[in-house]
Amino acid sequence: LNNIRQLQADGFLILEQATYTALQIFQEDRHPSLMGLGTAKEGFSLFGLLNKCITQMGRRLLKTWMQRPVLNLEMIETRLDAVDYLVCDPSGMVPSLTDGLKEVRDVPKIISRLRGAGC
Repeated sequence: LNNIRQLQADGFLILEQATYTALQIFQEDRHPSLMGLGTAKEGFSLFGLLNKCITQMGRRLLKTWMQRPVLNLEMIETRLDAVDYLVCDPSGMVPSLTDGLKEVRDVPKIISRLRGAGC
């Protein structure tokens, strides 16, 4: 561990693991593979239903948002407005945005690999 940051809980709703389980926010299922090792995949959960992310960075951001729900009403409304705009898609930009996002590489993961390689 090279970089440890303290997360401030101000402005976020703090939930216990039992709450996430009871509400089925996340559910990781193990699926057998050809080698007999189980690979983890998201099961039937709220996160699994909402996750329409094109990139791994988007998936991680959505998971972070669901792990630490904000309490700030203005921020919640801003996010809802953005979702509403994209769902309604009045400009017809979602297909081209989706195609563009498919080309975006996982920058944090690439940086992590470079650091691990001693670069």
